[in-house]
Amino acid sequence: MDAYLAGFLLGDGCLHRLSNGAYAVWVDQSAKNSEYIETIIGYMKSYGRVYRYEYVDRHHNVRKIRALVYSKILFQELDKIKKDPLNYMKNLVIRISSNSFQGF
Repeated sequence: MDAYLAGFLLGDGCLHRLSNGAYAVWVDQSAKNSEYIETIIGYMKSYGRVYRYEYVDRHHNVRKIRALVYSKILFQELDKIKKDPLNYMKNLVIRISSNSFQGF
């Protein structure tokens, strides 16, 4: 999973296994942060069709945008990261470090 997508979903993402067996991953953002949600949608598209819709959070009286994708792969990857974020970060640093020195 891309590091930007992982970080965004780790901070603000949700995952849920539906009663019909579908794997749902989504993120909600205030409509004023629409540029961020559009970027995330671009990354989420690699996992399947992204459903984007707006709604009003009545608890906070704020317009929000939700990006939702049904993807078992994304669900499992995010679930693994959420269970052990420190291990994900360690591996990310190792991958970045090894890629930085490939040209030498």
